Amino acid sequence: ILELQDICGDLKQIDFHPHGQAAPPMRAIQGQLTAANAGFGSIHTKDLRSDIQIMPLELIFRNFETKTYRGKAHGDFSFNFQGKKTTFQAKMQVSGVGMPYLLAEFDPGSPKVTGMMEAKLDVGGEIAHSSTPLGDMYGTGTIIVRRGQMPLLNQNPSMKHVERFRTAGAPALPASAFSTF
Repeated sequence: ILELQDICGDLKQIDFHPHGQAAPPMRAIQGQLTAANAGFGSIHTKDLRSDIQIMPLELIFRNFETKTYRGKAHGDFSFNFQGKKTTFQAKMQVSGVGMPYLLAEFDPGSPKVTGMMEAKLDVGGEIAHSSTPLGDMYGTGTIIVRRGQMPLLNQNPSMKHVERFRTAGAPALPASAFSTF
């Protein structure tokens, strides 16, 4: 599920009262964490920096920052171990992510989309150990890909008809090129 390599942390144990209840205090660990490499399923990052909180049934990364696929990401990420299946929740922003590098993790071979991605996402779901691990995710977000193309469309003869709608100077680009998607 989560793989961290070359970890360094400044952690301390704390006691807290969950949700303002008068119950006995729970123990938790919190502090800062860095990792040279981090992976969540097929997604890989490097130079991870984050505030971290480890509780009996939850692992929380707050204010994380990391480099990924020639871009960067930051936000909050958590794992919840309370139910039958582990769930995760992520609120993050990414910028400058190279689409061919990201998509190659899921479908090796020629890239289906090129360009640079920026996104603002609020996603979550159950951790699924299946051939479609993203199938049980839910959430909202905005994804924008700039200065890219869909190379497979260059092989489609119908794309030649679209070229007549281009502005002057654009014909030098492949028929599948786009500025924003």
